[in-house]
Amino acid sequence: MRSKGFALLECLLVLLVMVSLAPLALQPDMSETMQYHAFTDEYLLRQTKAMAAAEILPVDLPGTEGIHFNGAGNVNQARTVTFPGRKSLIIIELGGGRLVFR
Repeated sequence: MRSKGFALLECLLVLLVMVSLAPLALQPDMSETMQYHAFTDEYLLRQTKAMAAAEILPVDLPGTEGIHFNGAGNVNQARTVTFPGRKSLIIIELGGGRLVFR
């Protein structure tokens, strides 16, 4: 007599496939991660250029409209920058222009 429904072995096989594919579905998009790290690199590079040239330079990065560095590398505005798909934030502190990651 044949019963209707799944056997234990079939259920375990389905569970194994789901567990194997779950990390792939939960992985963040690499382009978003790269944008997050590229922001930090570009920000520090522009701050260094402003200090080396001892002149006012705009930041000109996504989420930093209206912010510029003075000749000492300080910024004129504090700002919190968010990236789509990321739970962490980058906070630009007023004055020293330091970055805080949360």
